[in-house]
Amino acid sequence: GRAVDVEVTSTPIVYRDDAATLTVARDITGRKRAEEGLRRREAILQAVAFAAECFLKKTTSWEESIEEVLERLGRDAGVSRVYIFENYWGEDGERWATQRYEWVAPGASAQIDNPSLSAFPYQAAGWDRWERTLGRGEALHGHVREFPRAEQRVLREQEIESILAMPIFVEGEWWGSIGFDECLAEREWFAAEIDALKAAADTLGAAIGRTRGERALRESEERFRATFEQAAVG
Repeated sequence: GRAVDVEVTSTPIVYRDDAATLTVARDITGRKRAEEGLRRREAILQAVAFAAECFLKKTTSWEESIEEVLERLGRDAGVSRVYIFENYWGEDGERWATQRYEWVAPGASAQIDNPSLSAFPYQAAGWDRWERTLGRGEALHGHVREFPRAEQRVLREQEIESILAMPIFVEGEWWGSIGFDECLAEREWFAAEIDALKAAADTLGAAIGRTRGERALRESEERFRATFEQAAVG
């Protein structure tokens, strides 16, 4: 009851006055899936290279070029929406997340102003599965219809059919995540493109770590300068 890709060969058979055709259809669905996965992977890796170049050019902060990086990732990955969530610790002692940046393809609804995503508690919202999985450094992906009800409710409100979330680690700590939504139809996430999207998350994590280190160095230099200028003897 499902459609498959096939490779068809037909051979004419003639014997005296009789004629027929021998037709063979070979199922090549697996091969086509592998080719599509590699095509997506190459496109995403080009976007990753673009991101790395942008982050290296910007001397102040990764945030200066994040919007154009998300747009390139979204277009090359062929998704409806790309966004970044940053984790933080709430007053209740639990881990929360807030949406920081977003790119949306034409026809998809923007969620950057969604109040429920500006302060999202993993535990209280029933998303402890996401906290555990992403916190271990693993990607979380699939069709929304297969997710638990508590997760489906939130994702359906955003018109998401399929989703992939990749954790972002900065200096060994889980900083947040980068998400990819497909809103038009269900999408199969191939292993090859998941590996490429992990490279995108790693590149972003390295850029955030670099900015953090440079800011810490500047603050240290400013403190030292202030101490030196205030000293009785220079």
